[in-house]
Amino acid sequence: MVPVKGTDSSWYRNVLAKPMMELSAGGSKITVKATPVPDPKKVAEVVEKLRSKYGAGEVTKYYSKLDATLEIAL
Repeated sequence: MVPVKGTDSSWYRNVLAKPMMELSAGGSKITVKATPVPDPKKVAEVVEKLRSKYGAGEVTKYYSKLDATLEIAL
């Protein structure tokens, strides 16, 4: 997961304090543990995958700070 405002995102700071979170999609819900990715190179890899999937323009349009990502084990 990539927070839209990076480390400035409130939900990102909340996850740092309480790493358990609930995800829901299509009527299903699961509880997962979110782990911050501390390595800037790995964060850059995730951001590049986001750009590849959605386009650099779309990422720039919606994401103001790309300095953090979270790993979610499903």
